Amino acid sequence: MEQHNADILYRQTNLAFALLDDPRARSWEWIRTHVDGYQKLDRRTIQRDVQQLHEAGVPLVKRDGGVAIRHDDYELAPVRFTPAEATVVGLAGDLGRAGQLAAFARSGWTKLAAAGAQKNLELRDPYASFDDSTILDPATLTTVLKAIRRSRSVTLDYRRSPVDEPQRRSLDPWGFVPLSGRVYLVGFDLERDAPRSFRATKVSAVELSENPIQHPPVEDLFDVVRGSLSKARTDARLLVGEDYHDQFGPAVDGVVELRDVDREALIRAVASTDVDVTVNAPEDVKQDVIALLQEAVHD
Repeated sequence: MEQHNADILYRQTNLAFALLDDPRARSWEWIRTHVDGYQKLDRRTIQRDVQQLHEAGVPLVKRDGGVAIRHDDYELAPVRFTPAEATVVGLAGDLGRAGQLAAFARSGWTKLAAAGAQKNLELRDPYASFDDSTILDPATLTTVLKAIRRSRSVTLDYRRSPVDEPQRRSLDPWGFVPLSGRVYLVGFDLERDAPRSFRATKVSAVELSENPIQHPPVEDLFDVVRGSLSKARTDARLLVGEDYHDQFGPAVDGVVELRDVDREALIRAVASTDVDVTVNAPEDVKQDVIALLQEAVHD
């Protein structure tokens, strides 16, 4: 059931952005051909997705035998947060960018996120509580989706970690995959000559090239992401102070031992926590936490 819901969200996200990128009405056949996730689905399923998007607040209209977004109705009034919600946003704090967050708050897509994005500061897995939608660069989404629609490759900067220099990469883009609060850009890496997924928040300076896409997308983009994530796990040892209350797991003599956790999520959680927690091992995770804190201070 969880995978089924993720598949629906994945294709509906692609559909909303594809329609937003073009003022023209798009036919059901165009959606099936050009929007990832619909290639094997019938018209009835597409119509159901359109109806669900409309009910969620996306201003869709049927015309000219197809469907389009009423762009004039897409802007929303400023989003208001309760004190609890404001606390969650504050956790991301300097890790996000106010301008980028505001850009998403102004879009109708915020309603979709709000419908299912319930945040809780007391989650059992504190290093999975960040949502890429708060810090994702809208320019990255716009340019990549335009490239996919036009079947063109892109060049982009990819920073593997806060302490690494950006790498310039060339990519045949296939789509975006939302998974566990994160968004991944999936495509064929022309330098590596293989399918790759990139955490979308680590991607910047995306430029549309004149080169047509030469590598068609694989059947399941989620498989590409899962393959990449299997290499992004780590063990870690945390040193905790007296004010610690099992946020990262049980402590024994001031030490928390973690096994097979998401490396990047752990780095962000340690950097944002307000209790006395430091990384003792591994050293590379410790240095990335320090670099992330320094970056937040400078910004």
